[in-house]
Amino acid sequence: MNIGNRHFTYFNQSQFAQFSGDFNPIHLDQIEARKTIAGQSIVHGVHSFLWMLECLIQREESVFTNYDIRFANQLNLEQEVSAIWDKESKKLKLLGKNGLIYISVKCEDSTNCGVIADKISPVTLSNTITQPIDLDLSAISVGDTFENLCGGNKELATSLFPYLTEALGGDVVYEIALLSSIVGMIVPGLHSLFFGLKITFKYGADNQIVTVISKQELFRLIELGYVGINLDAKIEAFFRPKSVTIPSCEDLSSQLPTTLSMTGKKVLVIGGSRGLGAWVAKLVGIAGGDVTITFNTGKDDAELVAQDIRSYGGICDCVHMNVSENLKVEVFKTTFDYLFYFATPKISMNKSSVFDEDLHKIFYNFYVRDFKKTVEFFIPLGVSRVLYPSTMFIDDAKKEFEEYIKAKMEGEKVCDELSKNHPVKVVKPRIPPVLTDQTLSLIPTVKENTIDVVLSILALMSFDD
Repeated sequence: MNIGNRHFTYFNQSQFAQFSGDFNPIHLDQIEARKTIAGQSIVHGVHSFLWMLECLIQREESVFTNYDIRFANQLNLEQEVSAIWDKESKKLKLLGKNGLIYISVKCEDSTNCGVIADKISPVTLSNTITQPIDLDLSAISVGDTFENLCGGNKELATSLFPYLTEALGGDVVYEIALLSSIVGMIVPGLHSLFFGLKITFKYGADNQIVTVISKQELFRLIELGYVGINLDAKIEAFFRPKSVTIPSCEDLSSQLPTTLSMTGKKVLVIGGSRGLGAWVAKLVGIAGGDVTITFNTGKDDAELVAQDIRSYGGICDCVHMNVSENLKVEVFKTTFDYLFYFATPKISMNKSSVFDEDLHKIFYNFYVRDFKKTVEFFIPLGVSRVLYPSTMFIDDAKKEFEEYIKAKMEGEKVCDELSKNHPVKVVKPRIPPVLTDQTLSLIPTVKENTIDVVLSILALMSFDD
């Protein structure tokens, strides 16, 4: 039975952060979130769970005292979802398009609404912090405890979850929300990702403590035990990988072959604020090229790359540019010889068995429509050689990246058409996965050495016909 439909907005995120005390940037800072494994701002898992309970209590005359919750997939902002209740199996699910499960909840031990609310104890936390702890997995051990927990504004319970607050009591709803701040702000803290949660209601305790029960080094997974005031909980969370740091020009310079020279070449790197684009920009700058990098949202990141190139003695300019919008000649200070095209959305997999037309359209717009438009715009400005980064996923035929692969193959065809119909050479190497913020994963995988891949790209672009 469908018991509710909605999407979560940034305003909803902000409200829940004020309520729970969970201000982790993966939920609230769109610039920082794009550098994480999520690639964009995502909804607090506990927020989604509480909304599902809110929908359920509006339709049922009982609540449950035990919940086993699995956060199966990240939920992005503005994504339409449905809360589905199976009364016979007592299972609650949050579903998206094509039946993708975001959250599954097993509910046990029902009781009448109001019973829990009649016996609750007050929860008071004054330790409000807005910056999560930057904790490393190696810094914690089994048996470690955390008692100085952080909180938010308990008074928001009634406005955010009115039915749930009436059924359970505001202190219970607040204490559930605090589980989000334990993970997002304290342990794992800054580099966290919620995975699983078991909640059991109880009565009569007067303290709160979190204990590390276990940790798995390979999967970077920890289990926490929470002993609270109105509930106990078992928490599973990942230490997600940290953002990838690109070496400085000074460090990279020793690895540049003496035979590689870009002296006298004016080079445009579209999407040069991070990832492979930033690597290329730095190495071109080291090799003597006059570099211009573009950014869409990452202005600070782009300026850091440009400043590093200038500090090394190179030439670099930064320009704001959105490839999906109309391009304007006047924003550029020079013409260009070479164009490197690294504009990209987050490379997402499709965990559904159904081809996702909307996801393919996102990739198509970047890798086909906007790429073709961009190249044709810059050809009259002197560009004679273009780099289109295709992917080795085409050769591997990875089913979960079918939409991405199709768009890249369509882009390869556009490359051939551009080379045939215009005075430009478009090279389209199928690049293997390398360690950038676009390829972060929870399970470490073997990837090619990034500088070797970038140098091979530059070798393709730097020779003269």
